[in-house]
Amino acid sequence: MCIFCCICVIWCMPYDISDLEKKGAKKMRSFGMTDVINVAQIPADIWNFASGSPLYAFPNNTGETMYISSSNTGDTMNIYVNGLDGSFLPQTETITISGQTKVTLNKKFSRINSLENMGSVNVAGKVFVYTNSTVIAGVPSSGAAIKALIDDGYNTSANGIFSVASGQTFYATSYHLSCDGKNNTSTVNSTIEFDVRQLPSGVFKTKEIAAVSNQSPAVVQLSVVYPITGPADIRPRIRSLQSNTVQFYCVVEGLIL
Repeated sequence: MCIFCCICVIWCMPYDISDLEKKGAKKMRSFGMTDVINVAQIPADIWNFASGSPLYAFPNNTGETMYISSSNTGDTMNIYVNGLDGSFLPQTETITISGQTKVTLNKKFSRINSLENMGSVNVAGKVFVYTNSTVIAGVPSSGAAIKALIDDGYNTSANGIFSVASGQTFYATSYHLSCDGKNNTSTVNSTIEFDVRQLPSGVFKTKEIAAVSNQSPAVVQLSVVYPITGPADIRPRIRSLQSNTVQFYCVVEGLIL
């Protein structure tokens, strides 16, 4: 039986949430998870293709042509794509996938924040959104080309990495990190950092480092909220890991204004 625990970090806010909501702030929740990863793949970002491409490759800042396909020939539903355009402004598109056939999105994206199945039938395969790549049976051959992925059975992407649009500020209210040792019942120790990069030309700066174990929960409270002014990238990254066959999960919640 796998032993599961989490570390929750709650930021105490000098901002009044109700005031932010009166100004038009909207609640935001970002969820991410890795597939099963091993020590040899660390450092790794928390997204659901970490085993194939541990370090997430962001699209070009000016926007790139994106493609979509599924590993299952029967997947023909509408997929909602949420991200940013070449000016780092919010941009969405709903695209109909055609099984394993490579379909071109109508808009160029500089960031992909999430994917969602808008149909009435569950996704049967893995749905990929990616930059140009050779595709075999609907699967991009280049892991670095993949920008978001819906795993079969989930109907939504699980990319813990997300970007704040130009002209917006993200006010984080809480985040939650956890790890699952899968078949490993011994202690699993790791460290996870949250990195923030101001766009278009900033570098990633580490804003928080947390020790995460599968043995006991831990809670850390900070004295001030850390508002992130867009455009900016937010990246949870596993910096160290001492055991194999581990899966990581990340939830970030806050307000966007």
